Amino acid sequence: MKKDDDGVVIENMTDTQLIEFANNEVDSSVPKFKLKHFVGGAQLTPFHNLKQLFLELKIRQDSFLHIEWEIARKKMEEMVEREKLANSTNDIEKQYIEIDLLNIVKDKKRHEDAQVGALKEKDAILELIRELCDGPQGTLPDGTKLMDVFGNKELEEELERQHWVTRLAKQASMEMLAYGKIGTGNMDAIAMMTPKEIAAASIEAAKAGAAIAHIHVREPDSGKPSRRVELYREVVSRIRESNVDVIINLTTGMGGDLFLGPDEDPTNFSDNTDCVGMMERIEHVEELLPEICSLDCGSFNYAEGDYVYISTPNMLEQGARRLQEIGVKPELEVFELGHISFTKYLIDQGLLDDPPLFQVCLGIRWAAEANTASFKSMVDALPDGCNWAGFGTSAMEMPMVAQAVLLGGNIRVGLEDNLYLEKGVFASNGQLVERACNIVELMGCSIQTAFEARQTLGLKSPK
Repeated sequence: MKKDDDGVVIENMTDTQLIEFANNEVDSSVPKFKLKHFVGGAQLTPFHNLKQLFLELKIRQDSFLHIEWEIARKKMEEMVEREKLANSTNDIEKQYIEIDLLNIVKDKKRHEDAQVGALKEKDAILELIRELCDGPQGTLPDGTKLMDVFGNKELEEELERQHWVTRLAKQASMEMLAYGKIGTGNMDAIAMMTPKEIAAASIEAAKAGAAIAHIHVREPDSGKPSRRVELYREVVSRIRESNVDVIINLTTGMGGDLFLGPDEDPTNFSDNTDCVGMMERIEHVEELLPEICSLDCGSFNYAEGDYVYISTPNMLEQGARRLQEIGVKPELEVFELGHISFTKYLIDQGLLDDPPLFQVCLGIRWAAEANTASFKSMVDALPDGCNWAGFGTSAMEMPMVAQAVLLGGNIRVGLEDNLYLEKGVFASNGQLVERACNIVELMGCSIQTAFEARQTLGLKSPK
């Protein structure tokens, strides 16, 4: 190969020389960077990173042994063909043997190159395993070493669950980016969180600065949204027993999902439909008596083609009246201007106590967009003297935090609205709260405690 002091000179190289260069000089093994970031590091939890690296190590070792066997076989074939060539007296037969011999030698060289590559990859994986195990991710929060997880079936199962929840969460976040809403299947993500984990996440958020914890529950086995009172009961009990002061805000949004049938038969509702009356939607609120519960103030189109969220005027009047009777303040979730108009009707009917509390919801596809113009229009339409907060979904979560402050309101953040702390980095509720608090304080404002928020919102003990 022609070279000068600066390396290979390509300008005068023939096609044959370039092919020779590709065969002899270009390393086809997987580089350590790719193994680290796109093989092991592509996994979503440290345990799965380690597990994947061990699986890759096994593959490389099996490949190495297979190649070693193939090389040995090719050497034997070469010896046999060379002996046949030496003993042949027929010129045509010799030519056939030489062709076979050439192919055998090429195959042997290919296997030898592959063996070198497999060895490099194996050594790189071994190094990555040691780096992971010796680094900060090599130890679980409770002090257990990642290596000690293997063989502990109960712990393996729990870490597998965490991995798949995180993976589904990633898929859910992509749906939020693409459609403005997380589909029922992938919302499993956020979790197939158990009541214990939801309570822990609420406590974490409160310690990070949240005055209010807005709570949904899911079926632990399927991840599907749930209205089961016993699941809410466990979450609420755990939060109350923690002695962490936080205002509990239970959702009443489950039970309004209507999926129409095909155009020729729209009343043939799909199996995804979950639409019940308002009294059934608030059963858990009546039993557990949180200080606040959400109330979605109108029907509207959701992202999917035939999906409508149902919250009718009669339902809302009935719900507002009952919440007023039991002393739970409704958080009026408004997704478009028409919803605000209806809340003014509820105020006129005496069904909302002063001061009413609004949540301006932005970025849900086919509802109000998460931008300054939509936000200001919604805020301008709110009744005088109300308390309000607002949020944006997905990548607009933190920008809308700043926008809410500029408009004079309060803020909401959390995994219901956005899954990332920053690009490529999954968040916890606590981390999102901490980030939002930092934004607020950098803008010269302060964060209220739960005690201060109760005074601002005019909360009273539920009956």
